[in-house]
Amino acid sequence: MKENNLITKTQHAIQNSAHLPEYQIYFEQEHNLVKNFAYGNLLDVGCGECRPLQQVYRLITHYYGFDCDAGMLEHVQKNLPSDIREKTTLIVGDANNLSKYITSVDTTICLWNTLSVMGDNKEAHLLSEMGKVTTGNILIALAAKNEKTFSIRKRYYETMGVEYHIDETTQTIRSEVWGASRAYAQKDLETLAKTSELKLEESGFIGDLGIYGIYKKR
Repeated sequence: MKENNLITKTQHAIQNSAHLPEYQIYFEQEHNLVKNFAYGNLLDVGCGECRPLQQVYRLITHYYGFDCDAGMLEHVQKNLPSDIREKTTLIVGDANNLSKYITSVDTTICLWNTLSVMGDNKEAHLLSEMGKVTTGNILIALAAKNEKTFSIRKRYYETMGVEYHIDETTQTIRSEVWGASRAYAQKDLETLAKTSELKLEESGFIGDLGIYGIYKKR
């Protein structure tokens, strides 16, 4: 899919999320979680359209948005207000080699199932890369694994008119637009900690849709 179409589709998705009550609740709770978490130099891995930036830029020293989509970041850069732009650096790169682009930040976030989509079954490696460049904590937010969440996620794709295929066992939804998006349980967060050699400090649920984990170096 062309980058401009992806930008349009992503913006359209976020705008329409506000009309789905479960997603609206999720994003509100995710915003509150990030605002209570973020400080100093903040890295947002797989930032896309930099959704948290408006909420946190006054609370942090600097925002580093990292994504592989150059077109998306160019679009974001053009539309940043001047006061936010001064505290923002957008970086195009491959998160599998995150430490090549970033030396050190205080905190890192990776939100709404981005770790799953970018990881492609290598989530632990990506989390480990975040650990290499983060002196403080790492917050990841993923889709929660349960039947209610799975039903809501499928309805979202249908509402968006996006064709998808599902794996009932892993509750993975695959589409041409957003790739593979799987779901996670508490035990998966614990497994990620072991395989990435990080410590799971805290975990919990975000509305009916999400599960989060806060990690730090051992």
